[in-house]
Amino acid sequence: MSRFLFIVRKLNMGGIEKATVALANELIANGHEVHIWIQKGVPGIEVPNGVIIHSINIEAEIRKTISGFFNNILNRTFFNIVRPGTRYWGTAQKFADLFSEKLNLLEQKFGKFDCIVARGEGAFSNLINVKDERLFFMVEGGPHTNEKYKLAPKIYQRLYEGKK
Repeated sequence: MSRFLFIVRKLNMGGIEKATVALANELIANGHEVHIWIQKGVPGIEVPNGVIIHSINIEAEIRKTISGFFNNILNRTFFNIVRPGTRYWGTAQKFADLFSEKLNLLEQKFGKFDCIVARGEGAFSNLINVKDERLFFMVEGGPHTNEKYKLAPKIYQRLYEGKK
């Protein structure tokens, strides 16, 4: 039996969320332990019996700090013009540190995860600075670039480089 942790930004009606739930269902049916870490909110879709849900919003914790508050404003103004939805600039290392702390607490309670999978750009843009051999990044489609966002290719290059 292996222990899996899937990380999603939200768990609502989107395609990546449904695919995550379907994958979790198959893994459980094959005797594995499955956890889903929701970065924002609570499940908006039915989750298979046996899946352990963790709703842990690190972004909200970071925004409660002075530096996090100002980084949030910067992200929502300047970086939103460059590439809408970009969240990791300015808080990536703080997020990585808090993620590692929260992951450690989960592993103390449930045991070490064999595989950690960040599903979707929204989930793993926050994890850009996390260094963990067990961490894999999975998207359902390629990055979208648009002539309107001239810096998008550079941002995506930074986001995806060195990831598995």
